[in-house]
Amino acid sequence: MKNFVFHMVAAVLLFASKVLHACTVCFKDPDSAMVKGANSGVLLMLAVIVFVLCLFAGLIFYFKRRGERFKA
Repeated sequence: MKNFVFHMVAAVLLFASKVLHACTVCFKDPDSAMVKGANSGVLLMLAVIVFVLCLFAGLIFYFKRRGERFKA
């Protein structure tokens, strides 16, 4: 049974290799809509991370100032 599963997985990977690696960057089309969408998605995720980190830094700064105000 293990041998059969191994051969089936090998056959799928062998015959579906074109489908598995079929992205527009690999086929040398960097101006396609899919590549532009992927780049936009990466930039959006980066912007969300930077926004959350800035909020966290602002919260720390707020707590620091609030602590100094109540300390005096």
